[in-house]
Amino acid sequence: EYEELFQFKAATDLSKKLSETPISDLSKALGLNQKFLYINELFAGDVAQFQQSVKLFNEANDFSLARVHIEKDLVERYEWLNKQKKKIAKDFVKLVRRRYL
Repeated sequence: EYEELFQFKAATDLSKKLSETPISDLSKALGLNQKFLYINELFAGDVAQFQQSVKLFNEANDFSLARVHIEKDLVERYEWLNKQKKKIAKDFVKLVRRRYL
């Protein structure tokens, strides 16, 4: 089931291609509303865990390290495969993946 969070379709139109540009710092790339959404929906309001994860993502050298953290520490703990959270989790993972493009 984890694999579902890591499957992405190739961008076909310009807006989707622009949304796949690399991100050098996740904390700067996230808008305030996005941060609140991810903290509340994906991290159960745990700001410290969100910040720790973003720091880890920013410091990791490749997506495989980020994926291990997501699978091992976040998906089950915060129930990202839950029907209501899955789309938001997938969007978050896609954003994290952009950090390593």
